[in-house]
Amino acid sequence: MTRSSDQQTKRLVWVGIFIIVLALLLLGKTFSLQILRNDEFTKEADRSYVQSSGIFDRGTIFLTSKDGTLMAGATVIRGYLLAVDPGKIENADEVYASLEPFLVTTKKEDFLKRATKQNDPYEEIEKRIERERADAIKKLGIPGVYLYEDTWRYYPGEGILSNVLGFVAYKEDSLEGQYGLERYYNDILSRRKEQQKVNNFAQVFSHLGSSFFSKDNPEGDVVTTIETRVQQYLEQTLSDTLETWNADSGFGIIMNPQTGEIYAMTALPSYNNNEFGKVEDISLFRNPLVENVYEFGSVVKPLVVAGALDMGAITSETEYYDAGFIQVEDATIKNFDEKGRGQVTVNKILADSLNTGMVFIMQQMGREKFKEYMLSYGIGERTGIDLPSEVKGLVKNLETGGRVEYATSSFGQGISTSPIALARALSTLGNGGYLIQPHIVKKIDYKDMEDKEFIYPKEEKKQVFSADTSHEITKILVSIVDETLGEGSYAQAGYTVAAKTGTAQIPNPTGGYYQDRNRHSFFGYFPAYDPQFIVVLSINHPKGVKYASQTLSSPFFDITDFIIRYYNLPPDR
Repeated sequence: MTRSSDQQTKRLVWVGIFIIVLALLLLGKTFSLQILRNDEFTKEADRSYVQSSGIFDRGTIFLTSKDGTLMAGATVIRGYLLAVDPGKIENADEVYASLEPFLVTTKKEDFLKRATKQNDPYEEIEKRIERERADAIKKLGIPGVYLYEDTWRYYPGEGILSNVLGFVAYKEDSLEGQYGLERYYNDILSRRKEQQKVNNFAQVFSHLGSSFFSKDNPEGDVVTTIETRVQQYLEQTLSDTLETWNADSGFGIIMNPQTGEIYAMTALPSYNNNEFGKVEDISLFRNPLVENVYEFGSVVKPLVVAGALDMGAITSETEYYDAGFIQVEDATIKNFDEKGRGQVTVNKILADSLNTGMVFIMQQMGREKFKEYMLSYGIGERTGIDLPSEVKGLVKNLETGGRVEYATSSFGQGISTSPIALARALSTLGNGGYLIQPHIVKKIDYKDMEDKEFIYPKEEKKQVFSADTSHEITKILVSIVDETLGEGSYAQAGYTVAAKTGTAQIPNPTGGYYQDRNRHSFFGYFPAYDPQFIVVLSINHPKGVKYASQTLSSPFFDITDFIIRYYNLPPDR
């Protein structure tokens, strides 16, 4: 054996001895802690456990301002929890009288019930106490009254974006995201070290676990595409519109039709996420923009015209004689006003929203081609948006329907789709014919990893019709704004806007349609020939008014004007 190998053997022996000695020391220390001093440390630990009760942690959901600044849409804030030791309270009535000015949710009857329990050293009185109240309570110096650190989920917007964010609530014995982004990204937002009782020994190994397993179960913050000011403006405008027309409900989407980034999304009525426990109608928790389907009527018509233009079945100057009605088998289909226009072009069919003309265009396409184009827009599919419980559209009339069903489908009746699927389909009109991926979150900021995952785009966009078709249908929709809508009063100086209204009857659950209830919808995109924004609005059952052009034109152009000014968009004409 060489001298070198002999020295190496000696080093290995000494290392082995060191490891054995260290293990014996650790074993002895553990024996001392767990056996010899068990009672002492158990009492100390119990005191520590009480102080850490209620500690909660969770990732932040950020909104993104137009300059890239992040603002919290859902976060965790720190405060205090008020508790009492009934055994140390001599006069519960006097204690309550002292605390009453600082109690928000606790009534006297409940306080007295808790503060007079026998053989109970710990009773929680009130949670979510901010620092100012806590300082005032502490100054009272009341024996048996204690303040402990507390944390909770908080939504700074107080109900803004509620249907998109969701909330955090108990599921069995753990806090989990319910509805919205809180649910969809729950695994990323959750914190595995969310424990009610922690000691130092456990903390050491919990940190080791985090180091070893964080990449398998990554924790992070969620960064959304939602722009705070745009979201606020949309919600206020929609709220004002519902009030003006005494409508039952409504929704709105503002999205980038090129990328699918959603800048704003809302459904009203809504609720305050911070007070979800007070909500009586739990249907408000749902997000109808992804979880419900509707018949939208005439806003679907441009999709039909685009398909017909793309396959060459018509041109924008193709003529049709409108008698005011058209017979399809045993059904008589009429225009909304039951009037005929005589000889009209395709432009006029869209401008005047003629049902008879849409049936003519569908017939020029042929039923199979009509079906092929309509399904290519994804109206019968899930979009894959990053929100839970997304539903598919109802397009049975396109798949198994007869001549009458195909005829009514051509003007948006008898087929239903979700609002987000409609927004995606309508985006094809201005973006060159591409089916995009709508999304709320643009990246995940991982807590224990250097990499930040950018969520979209996930795959190449699918083109459903040509760029030339997109340009042609956009020209028609721009002319509607410039010449027809409000007799040209909504034309924007310096900016091209493509838009279309839609008024649809509301299906009656017992069959047929209500004769006195309508859904009004409006969509538009701008700058029209290179659109950066598409806006989709809809209200349900407005009172005392017939058409969407009357209820939604002004709100749409208010939003358009706001976005142009807020983003300082350069004129395009």
